[in-house]
Formats: sequence, structure tokens, C-alpha cells
Amino acid sequence: MEIAFLVGNEQRGQRLDAALAALFPSLGLRGRRRIWKEQLVLVDGRARSPAFRLRGGERVHVAPLCPADAFSASSDPPRLLASREALFFFYKPRGLHTESLAGGSQPSLAGLLDRLAPDAPATRLRLVTRLDRESSGIVIAAGDEAAARIWRQRENAGRIDKQYLAVLEGGLESERVARKALDHAKTRRTRVLDAEGSELRHTRIRPLACFQAADAPELLSGCPGGTRLTLALCRIARGARHQIRAHAAQLGHPLAGDAMYGTGNGASFLLHHCRVQWPGGRVACPPPWHAALPASVREREDVQELCRPFSCAWNGSAPA
Repeated sequence: MEIAFLVGNEQRGQRLDAALAALFPSLGLRGRRRIWKEQLVLVDGRARSPAFRLRGGERVHVAPLCPADAFSASSDPPRLLASREALFFFYKPRGLHTESLAGGSQPSLAGLLDRLAPDAPATRLRLVTRLDRESSGIVIAAGDEAAARIWRQRENAGRIDKQYLAVLEGGLESERVARKALDHAKTRRTRVLDAEGSELRHTRIRPLACFQAADAPELLSGCPGGTRLTLALCRIARGARHQIRAHAAQLGHPLAGDAMYGTGNGASFLLHHCRVQWPGGRVACPPPWHAALPASVREREDVQELCRPFSCAWNGSAPA
């Protein structure tokens, strides 16, 4: 369904969903709810919620969502967090690919860069970090080849600290370091090898708090209430495909819900790139699911520090 109309006097002050209900009474409640799930509802060109109050004279346009619009109009959209010195820091939500898959038509963060950073040289932006489709958090792009080369040099020198928040299966009691080498060539699933890998590819996992799944029912769908979980801070320097997922499983604490590396039943796992630090600065972004953690976990000082609202600092300056 695609419609467009101007708001008249009789609709002034109405909620947007009420106005659509009056225009299309045959839709019913379920049909009106489906509009916001399957359609993009714009008022004067801006996406609006069902509770938006109409003012009169505005143009309402309802159109089928294209995949990119579905992410842009969601409650957790991708966005530009900060930029400095030809580096661009983006937020990627769960469910969005970092890059387009070969031959695929699904949306990706790379395909949205021109929308998210309209003043940046989008045709020259190149991603220097990536996240799994079901992971969320900070993704970094360089505005030119020189900035990309400098970032790679920092990674190779071990001067980048990438920090992730993850929810693991079981009760992890003390910090562990996964040192095994990884093989991710030509396979969908990354294999953990017997030999020790480069220190740049090690994964440090520090437990922050343990809790029962029943104490956070909205955190992971399909996770039995009696399951013991651990909120952990995972730190890496460079990173390889599925590194944290594979290393956590090798240590006996896979990401909860991870069907590929753990005992998940297909439910999505929780892995969020919350902070990146390097000699020139820091960018931090809280996970969208931190409010669903048990209150006893959220109130911990170290968790509050990692889940503070977005911040950035450059060359020792105060967070912006």
C-alpha cells in the first residue's frame, strides 16, 4: 500500500495512527500496527511514530519500506558517532551487515555511508573495521588511503584497544586469555587451532557479573530461565572474523544464544563493540540492550562506566 495526503482541519491535533485509522477503517488494529512494521510513514519527509501529533497542512506519505529505510527508520538506527582526522566512527545495529554480500540484495552499513555522513567523501570512505551481522557497536571508516594506512599501522603495532561487551553461557569466575591461533580461511565457521597465535590476535575476557537468565527475561529470547549467564568485557588488538565468538567457545563459555559456536537454538547472541582506544583518542558507545540487564548488574560501577552515553575524546581532551 502506498498513499499520500495533506493533513486537513479535521485531522489537526490527531495522533498519526488515529488519522490513518479514520482514513482506512477496514484495516483494523492489527492492520494499523502492521503499517509501522512494513511501511515507512513520513510527515513532511521525516519518519514519525504512531503517537506523533499532526498540526495541519503537513504532507503524510506512506510507502513500502525498502531494506535501507527499514534500518534508518527503526528505533535503533545506524548513525555517524564522530569524525576526526579523516577517521569516521559509525554505529551499526544488530541485524545489519557491515558490507554487502556478493550477489546479495540485503542492506549494509557500507551502502548507507552516503546517508549517514553526507558531508564526507562517501565515494572514498573505506571500512577499516567490521562486525558480524548480529553484532552491534562501533565500526570505523577512513576518509582516504593515508588514514586507512595509519590505522592499519597502529593495529599492527598493537596500539589499538578494542573493547566489547558480551553475554556468555555459564558463570565465568575469573579473567581468561584465549591465545590459540584461528583459521577462518574458506570456511563459514572459524576453527581454533592447537598452536598459539600472535599476541595481536589474543582475546582477553574479564567477567563483570554473573546472573540468571530469569532475572533478565527481555535480554535473550528463548534462553531458559535457569541458565546462568555472564556479562563480560572482551578486549582484542586486531581481531579476525568471529574471533571473540570462537575464542569464548574454546574457553568453555560461548556467547549465549550463539548457534554456530555454542548451544544456542538460533536465537541471536549479544556482542557489542562498546569502546575503541588508541594513542590519539577514544570513542565509546553503550549497547542498546544494557537497560535489559538485571538491576544488580547495571548498578555495578564498572558496568555503568562501560554503559555510559556516547562519548569521545581526542588527544587527551575531555569527552565530547
